[in-house]
Amino acid sequence: MTIQKGKRLLNGLFVASVSAFLFSFMHFATSPIKNVSAEEIEGDQTVMVQVERPTSIVAISVPEIVPLELTPDINGLMTVASSNIYVGTTSTTGYQLYLEMAGSNGTTNSLLNNADNDKEITSTGTFTDPVPLTNGRWGYAFSSSEDALVDSNGFDANYDTMQSGTPNDNKFAAIPESDQPAQKIAETDSYGEDILTVYYGLRAGYETAAGTYSNKVLYTAIADDAASPDLYFTPAAIFERGGETLQITTSLYSTTPEIETHVYLLTAAEYEDVTNNGTPASTYSNKELECSRTEQIALQLNCTTIETSLGENHIYIDIPHYNQVYSEVIPIKDTTPDNIWTLKTLQGFADWPEFCDDLVTPSASATRDVTSWAEYSAVADKTTVVPTHTMIDVRDGKAYQVKKLADGRCWMTENLRLEDITITSADSNLPSGKTVAIPSSSDSVNRWCNGNSAGCYERLITMNYIDAGNSNHPEYGNYYNWYTATATYGKRSTNTDTEYSICPAGWRLPKGGPNGEFQALYDAGYNTPALMMKDAGGPHFVLSGAREAGNTQASGEIGRYWSSTPVANDQKRAYRLYVSNSKVEPAEPNIYGKHRGLSVRCINANY
Repeated sequence: MTIQKGKRLLNGLFVASVSAFLFSFMHFATSPIKNVSAEEIEGDQTVMVQVERPTSIVAISVPEIVPLELTPDINGLMTVASSNIYVGTTSTTGYQLYLEMAGSNGTTNSLLNNADNDKEITSTGTFTDPVPLTNGRWGYAFSSSEDALVDSNGFDANYDTMQSGTPNDNKFAAIPESDQPAQKIAETDSYGEDILTVYYGLRAGYETAAGTYSNKVLYTAIADDAASPDLYFTPAAIFERGGETLQITTSLYSTTPEIETHVYLLTAAEYEDVTNNGTPASTYSNKELECSRTEQIALQLNCTTIETSLGENHIYIDIPHYNQVYSEVIPIKDTTPDNIWTLKTLQGFADWPEFCDDLVTPSASATRDVTSWAEYSAVADKTTVVPTHTMIDVRDGKAYQVKKLADGRCWMTENLRLEDITITSADSNLPSGKTVAIPSSSDSVNRWCNGNSAGCYERLITMNYIDAGNSNHPEYGNYYNWYTATATYGKRSTNTDTEYSICPAGWRLPKGGPNGEFQALYDAGYNTPALMMKDAGGPHFVLSGAREAGNTQASGEIGRYWSSTPVANDQKRAYRLYVSNSKVEPAEPNIYGKHRGLSVRCINANY
C-alpha cells in the first residue's frame, strides 16, 4: 500500500555561482490545556479543574531556501551555509526527526543542472561515516557539539559558514535518496521546542560546469506518544473473523512523501516469528490488510480485516522508509452469535473459545440440548440447557456430538470410531512431525492377546464393535488398547501422564485418577449411573463393554473409558472411567491391564 501524506515542497536552486536548496515547511496549531467549570456553593466554594491532554502533534519550520554561492578556482574552493531547523511537539515523550531527498529529480541525491541533467554535483559519505568534500561533491553536516539531539557519528565539532573559501577537512554526508530509508538525525524524549543547525557544503573546481543546480530536501518529524497505546482502534473491543472495517491511528504525524506502509494481521505465533526470530513481516504477505488513508496529518488508516483464527491476534504495521513499527494485540471473536453453532470441524481449539469459554456452564440437572443460537437465546436461565454441536472429524469425515457440560469443559459425547487411517501432527493430538498408522478392525487372537507377554502392551490395534456381530449398537464405537489410544506414547513402562493421543488436533484424552477430568465430571453432578449415561443434557456414556483377546465382553452391561494417566508403580495398568447400571467409578484402576480394548472419549485440550 502506498499512501500520499500532505506535504509542501517548493523548488530549491543550486548554482555554480549562486545556488539554493529548498526544504519543506509544516506547522500545526496546538491545543491549550483547559481549566473549566468553576462552581460556587453557598458557604463553601468548590473549584473543579478539568485538564485535557491535547493530541500529540509536532511542528517543523525550516527556511524555504538555503543559498550557496561559489566561484571556483583551478584547485577548488568550498562554500558552506547553515540552516536552523525549528521543531516542537506536545508529545510528552518527544519526537524523531528524519532527513531525506524529496525526489523532485527522481530518486537521486545529486544536484542536477537545470539546463542539462547530464551535469550533476554528486554526494558522498554517510551519516555514520561522513567524509571530507572533494571537488564536485556536496553534503550536509551538523556539529558534534550541537547538543544531545543527535549522536555525533563522526561529524566534526565546529563548522564555519563561508563563500568561495579555502577547502578544509570538515566531514559531510550524503542525504539519503528518496527511495531509500530516511535518516534519523535527531531524537528527544520530552515535549518542547528545539533548534537544530544543519550545515550544507559544496566543493568545486573548474571541472564543475557552470550553471544552476537544484534538488529538493525533506524533513519529517514523528511524534512519539507513549502516554497512550501506539495504535488506536475504532471500533474497540470485539473484532469479527473477517471483512470488518478497522480504523487504525498511529502516532506518526508530519508531512511526508508517499509512504510505503504495510499492515498485517498476525497470529501470536506469526508475531513471535517476526519480532523475535527476525523473519520479515513480508513473509506473511497473505496476512496483509487492504487499507486506505483517511487523515492528512496523522497516519490514520481504514483497513479491512481478513479471516483469521479466533483468539489473540496482532495488528503489525511496518513503515520501512522511516524504520517505524507499530503493533497492538486485538482479540478476534465471532460476533455473530449463530457462528458459535456453525463451526464445522474438530480440528484445533482455535475454533472453540466462544463455545467452551463464553457460553454459560449448564447444571448437571439440565435435560435439554440446544443446537442453535436462537434456541439458546430464548432460554432465560441458561444453566438449564446444554450447548451442543454436531461436529465433523476432518480426518475421516465421521460426525460426533460435542457438549459443554456442568464441569465447564467441552466433551465429545460419543465414542471415537477412528480406524484404518494414518494420522499426523497436523490433524491429531501428536507432536510436530509425528505420524501414526491406526489399523483397521481386527478380531485376531494373535493381535488381541491375553496379556501374558510384554508384547501385548505395545502393538497398534483397534476393533469396531459392529464387526463383532451386532450391528444394532454403532454408538459403541471402537475399542483401543492403551498403546493405540495414546498414539504409541503409552507403553507398558510408562508411569507418568501421557500428553498425546489419537484425539483430533486440539483435543486429548481425559486425565484419570482422583484429580482427573472423569472425577471432575463426577464431582460436577454426574454422580449416578443415570446422570452419567444421560443422553439429553448429559455426557451419554454408553455400556460399550470391553475387548479381551478375541472376544468382546460385557457389552450392554458396563462401559470402560481410557484416561491418559497410568497407575503409579504398576506397569500394567492405567486409570479408567467405569460405568454400569449400578455404579460409577470415575477413577478406577484398570485391573485388566493396558493391553485390553476400551472405549475412547476426547476432551477439549484447553483444559
